[in-house]
Amino acid sequence: MESTELELFAVLIILLFLLVWLPRRIGAGLAQSKTGRHILFLLGALTVVSFAVLLAIGSQL
Repeated sequence: MESTELELFAVLIILLFLLVWLPRRIGAGLAQSKTGRHILFLLGALTVVSFAVLLAIGSQL
């Protein structure tokens, strides 16, 4: 693999880890309030968008 592919792969692994780990750590407390649910939704949407952007960048390499 090239250097850029390794970096992209590392970032994708980190994003997947955060996608699994963060909701378990902070989701229970935040999900109890309406504002917390909005924050969790925005974090999830940001993760999905950044994942899609990284996939688009990776497909052009």
